[in-house]
Amino acid sequence: MGTLTAFMLTAPLFGMTLQIDASVLEAPALAVDPGAFFAVEVSTELEEPKEPSTADLIRKRNKIKKVHKWFGITSWSLMTLSVASGFVQFYNQYGWWHSQATNPCVQGNAI
Repeated sequence: MGTLTAFMLTAPLFGMTLQIDASVLEAPALAVDPGAFFAVEVSTELEEPKEPSTADLIRKRNKIKKVHKWFGITSWSLMTLSVASGFVQFYNQYGWWHSQATNPCVQGNAI
């Protein structure tokens, strides 16, 4: 399925539309008066940022810990699988202490 087709089929599922709203096209353009000044209140006092409490920090740490634990387990599992498949590939292509003519891939009995 092409990217455009996938986008067109999934856009309504997420509440998006692929048509331009007619009210946007009919709205008059707003003109800004060049003589108008916008008042902005500027505060020169800097407030100290509010420090999170210890309970908030522990709650955040425990939430991250759950995800981090499973990422670690998944990483080790996939690394072990990669090493095992590398050993199988080495055995098939080169064999353990075999010559090039007697390796399992050449003889047709590869794993």
